[in-house]
Amino acid sequence: MIRINLENLSENEIRYLAQEELENVNSLSVNEIIDLLKEKNGQTEIYEFPGTSMHKYLNSLSSTVTRLEELPGVKPVPESYNKTSLHLVQRSLNWAYAYWNISDFVLNDLDGKTYSLFLKVSSYNPSEKRITNFNSFLDKSVPSPISESDKILDSYEIYIDVNDRNWNIQLPWADRRYEVSLELEINNQINTLCTSNVIESFNSEIKKNPEILNNPNTYTILINPLLSKTGNIIKNTHIMELLTPPEVKNEEQD
Repeated sequence: MIRINLENLSENEIRYLAQEELENVNSLSVNEIIDLLKEKNGQTEIYEFPGTSMHKYLNSLSSTVTRLEELPGVKPVPESYNKTSLHLVQRSLNWAYAYWNISDFVLNDLDGKTYSLFLKVSSYNPSEKRITNFNSFLDKSVPSPISESDKILDSYEIYIDVNDRNWNIQLPWADRRYEVSLELEINNQINTLCTSNVIESFNSEIKKNPEILNNPNTYTILINPLLSKTGNIIKNTHIMELLTPPEVKNEEQD
């Protein structure tokens, strides 16, 4: 089980979690929903949901089961396209979404064997082409592909189950290109089944220009959404680095 501090979730995430647990969700405030979820699950600080990895990276925040198929004319999307492929979609500066398929040929070949599957998230130097303004973050142009001359700067692994088909991928290092590969470990050998497209995570404008926050009104508008209900900074590497006072950083280093 992976545990989540409800106060660190957005209102939309909290209401989504509550849809299958509570009645009349739309008539309740966020604080009321949090209290009811804690009471329903016999908890005081945390809410549990199932996960398949021992890592902190999340498969999903809640069940992905929906009732859309009950609507007229709606047909279910095939669970598999019988092709081994992996796709990466950028959600924000810090998160991406990966989804993949494994062909029947590969699955049949693994039947009865001992093996493990994992996603390898690799980061590289950024592209030479830089963004010049905030709006260009929405630009869907493809970052330059990874070449043989590119060296992996940092990477991490997420072990998955053979039935998993998607995962939320954290982008912990700013100003990097990212690529995710689906790896098979069998007989003490690691084989790459497929590799995703490349995405790029840039440094935030606030981090590059911290003087923006000198204006109290701007600070309130930009920073308040990053705080939990109790006033604590939401756990995020880049946000913590930006907002932690220098004297606190020095104390931690000492």
